[in-house]
Amino acid sequence: MVSRSIGYIIFMAGFTAAAVQAQNAEDFVGNWITAAGDGIVRLEMCSMGRGLPATALCGTVVWDIQLDNPKRTVPLDCNRKVVEYSKFENNAWIKGWVFDIRTNKTYNSKLRLKEGKLHARAFLANEMFGETEIWTRVSTVPPGCEGKKFEGTLIK
Repeated sequence: MVSRSIGYIIFMAGFTAAAVQAQNAEDFVGNWITAAGDGIVRLEMCSMGRGLPATALCGTVVWDIQLDNPKRTVPLDCNRKVVEYSKFENNAWIKGWVFDIRTNKTYNSKLRLKEGKLHARAFLANEMFGETEIWTRVSTVPPGCEGKKFEGTLIK
């Protein structure tokens, strides 16, 4: 009876481990559309200083919904840096920040991948009291931001 129980526990532990898919830092690299669909952010490995290896994750806006709006009253956010994380640990990017273009505020942040979706958790002091926005990977980026410089004022 005991050996059956141990066999079952080992089987279930193996099944659970297979269900939890481990990620590595590079799995986050790519183009991601925001939950509101108003921008696409390109996440890339980057360096935290001149001459240092690319061990961090940075994100810039590569498409802005305002591109084709002739009556826009806000500056384009093309090529604005909006995400930076310095450490990858336990399948998540931590020690980072995210800039919310809509509120013009910078928040502490953690980044996780769950079922192919990017979960960006933004918070002030404690992750428990934050909000999560879910981004979706996109394979193509509409044209328009190439060669454009960010038009606004950098806050960070």
